[in-house]
Amino acid sequence: MNRLAIFSILSKKLENREIKIVDSIKPESPKTKIMISLLKNLVDSKKPKALLIASSGNKKINQAVSNIKGISAIASKSLNVYDLLKNKNVILEKDAVEEIKNHYAQ
Repeated sequence: MNRLAIFSILSKKLENREIKIVDSIKPESPKTKIMISLLKNLVDSKKPKALLIASSGNKKINQAVSNIKGISAIASKSLNVYDLLKNKNVILEKDAVEEIKNHYAQ
C-alpha cells in the first residue's frame, strides 16, 4: 500500500511538472551558501519549498541544506508519503531514480 501511494504521488508530481531530475547534487563542501547557489535555478526563490532526494552515496546533502528554510533532503531509500506531500517540488538525482525503482518496485 505504501509503495502504491509513493508511486502515485510521484506520478502526479511528474504530471504537474513539480519534479526535476539532475545528474548530481554533490557540493564540494557541505556549506549552506554553496547549496543556495546550486538550488537557485531549480526552485522558485519566492517560495522555496523542495525535497531533495539524493542517492545513498551522497551523505553531504543533509548537512548542506539543514539551515535552508523550506528545503529538506532525504536518501532515496527513506522516501515516504509525508515528505512527498509536504513539499511542493521534488529534486531527484539521476542515481536516486534507479535506487527508488529498485528498492520500491520489489
